[in-house]
Amino acid sequence: MSGPKVVRIVTVEEVQAICRRLMLQVDSGGEELRRAAKRLELLDGGLDASIERRSAQLREMYAAGRWMELQKLAMDTLAFYPAERERLRAAAAAAAEAARSRRRRLADSARTVAEALRSAGQPVPPDLNEVVRSSATAPDGALAELERRVGAALSAVPAPGDSRAGVSAEARQLAERLAGGETTITLAQWAAARIPAPTAAEQRLDRLVAELETLDADEARGFAARLAVAAEEGSTSRRALLTDSLVLDLSARVTALRRAEAARASLQEARASLLASQSEAAATLRARIERELDAGSMRSAEALVVEAKSLLETEEKAAAAAARRRAVLGALSTLGYEVRETMEQTWLRDGRVVLRKPGTTDYGVEVGAPADLNRLQVRLVGSDRPGQPRTAKRDADQEATWCGDFDKLKEMLAAGGGEFLVERAVEAGAQAVKTVSLPAAQANQLMDAKLQPQVRRLT
Repeated sequence: MSGPKVVRIVTVEEVQAICRRLMLQVDSGGEELRRAAKRLELLDGGLDASIERRSAQLREMYAAGRWMELQKLAMDTLAFYPAERERLRAAAAAAAEAARSRRRRLADSARTVAEALRSAGQPVPPDLNEVVRSSATAPDGALAELERRVGAALSAVPAPGDSRAGVSAEARQLAERLAGGETTITLAQWAAARIPAPTAAEQRLDRLVAELETLDADEARGFAARLAVAAEEGSTSRRALLTDSLVLDLSARVTALRRAEAARASLQEARASLLASQSEAAATLRARIERELDAGSMRSAEALVVEAKSLLETEEKAAAAAARRRAVLGALSTLGYEVRETMEQTWLRDGRVVLRKPGTTDYGVEVGAPADLNRLQVRLVGSDRPGQPRTAKRDADQEATWCGDFDKLKEMLAAGGGEFLVERAVEAGAQAVKTVSLPAAQANQLMDAKLQPQVRRLT
């Protein structure tokens, strides 16, 4: 037998709505990953196919009704895409930092060779000054030529004992090889042996410039003039001051751009989620988000994301509650309980509704829940003005009947693909049957037209 119970119901409609929203979010995350990979020049056919394959797999799961699998894959994908964006960005930044280190070593090599020539009383080729000025901003393809110029100038530095002083015969041989085109490796070896390691500030500057290049190449080029001035500065102390100033400015800009990038991704996801709603409020909010994305400032991004989440939560709760009301009333109607046209609105207004079967005038089933139907209480109730005296035996017999109907109700709702979880149950007889004022008997009422699709699905 069955006493009062508290149950939680998740309808198919609710699960489908969650799945559709997750699919839209995954599509948005995939597009954001594509955009980031393209900006970093790392988008290839393999990555593009992988993104499309994940979205296609979710669509297949949805069509097959594999709701739980879909939700798990979607959540895993939504965690994977940002991590993959960060991995690509880190790889691009590491490559850019290596290029920055090469440029710094090139400038340091040019300065060192120029100083050796001046110490030996030799003229400094104009090429060396040009290397120092342009090493920070020259195209990658031009670096080999700049290194060749440094190698050619190094060959003019006199060795000890010959009328020139500066480097050994071995260094001259290396310089000759540099001038002959074996530039990159040899010059790097020469620089490693003679040029002090970069300071911590210089290394940080290289990392920041590299990271800025992965976030906004145009902004990185905007720092080119200041980088060139710092590289050309002959005074070590003055160069350190310029480097510290650049580090501070670059650090602030990189932090701002990373926040803007994260805000943009969140806004894109919020915009995609709103596509699942057909309400005017959602359409208006989508338009505001699109204007914010077009403007690029991201000043209102956080507030818009919070607003979108709140709106979606409110709409999803309302839609889920309506679906649960339809499902419960439809199932009870199939079990023979009278469902009147206004019952759904009565339930929504009063938080409870009482149904009964034709011919059962003294007993009914009370279904009660808060507005969002997060939890649902179902129980047998008896009339305060019974046609026949209510006795403990009559109450027990009706509880037994309701027990069988409750089991059928649970099976019907679960069979449709939803969930029906009993969270709390009171044993029959542990509590007296609740007494209520039952409405007048309604025989052979027409079912609310809105419940017909639900009833057909459940039966």
